[in-house]
Amino acid sequence: MKTLLVTLILCSTASAKDRSVPAYQNAIFQETHAESVRMNCDGSSVYGSSTTTCHDAETLVYTVKAGETVYTLIPYGTWPHHESLWKQPAGAAVAVWNDGKHVHVRTGAKESQYDIIGESAQDATR
Repeated sequence: MKTLLVTLILCSTASAKDRSVPAYQNAIFQETHAESVRMNCDGSSVYGSSTTTCHDAETLVYTVKAGETVYTLIPYGTWPHHESLWKQPAGAAVAVWNDGKHVHVRTGAKESQYDIIGESAQDATR
């Protein structure tokens, strides 16, 4: 019984260490622009016909510089114009955390997730 209890304690301690705490870093919001995209072009109807609701749309693209890394981002999982970078002025201070799948951007009390569509390292002399 004591062995089982010790094993459970060790396992729960090990799993607690696996949980990563978000490590936000200071960043500067650079700019917003819109890009044209084609939406819903890979769908098909219930009966297998090729008619789709393919249409042109625009998506907002944001650029944020964190240290020497510049992220090009599009909103993920938010309603349009409700993301944390919406209407932020260029040069605004923000906090970012790259979880390996998305970039989380915090502006004051508001936080949103973004898909990374570009990531580049900038030369420190620029």
